[in-house]
Amino acid sequence: MKIILTLILIGFYSLCVASSALGVEGDVELVAGQPAGYRGGFSADSSAAKSVALGSMDPNSGFKFQLELSSKGASIRTATFSEFDDRDYKNPQPLVILSPVRQFDGSEMLAMANRELVFVEQGLLLRLNELDWRSFDVVKAVDGSQTARFEVVIKDAADEPVIRLIKTYKIFPGSYHLDCDVTVENLSDAEQKV
Repeated sequence: MKIILTLILIGFYSLCVASSALGVEGDVELVAGQPAGYRGGFSADSSAAKSVALGSMDPNSGFKFQLELSSKGASIRTATFSEFDDRDYKNPQPLVILSPVRQFDGSEMLAMANRELVFVEQGLLLRLNELDWRSFDVVKAVDGSQTARFEVVIKDAADEPVIRLIKTYKIFPGSYHLDCDVTVENLSDAEQKV
């Protein structure tokens, strides 16, 4: 039986919080973008890196902001207001309200990146923020809203699909509202605890 769950992404979970909250005991194997068939565990194939833009920085566009989305972790790379500037009187630029955070090791932390997915029964944790998710073209609706979608398929050791994660971002003209949904779809016949 296939089960579809829709989750609203609220924040980030650290390894300890995710593991203890989901009842994972003992060691959790960390897996990052390994090829299918990785040591008997689950894996996901990384897609080509891609950026997708929603909205506009043009104040006459009707959009209040522009999002630059990244396939890396299906995240927000930047968010820039269209109606506000950075208060630089010599050379005003649109106000960037979200941007990558540089970490000590040189890597970047991106807003709304899906960090980890824990498979409880297998004791595995997939680092989804290290994967480039498959991205799709922007869909423009009749009401003016724009939607971007990212997807990653988790496979088992036999290279069979187990779970599909779909993350969508949707913005609306004339509004600062952003919808972000994560759908978890079971592609196998067995129940999965994530």
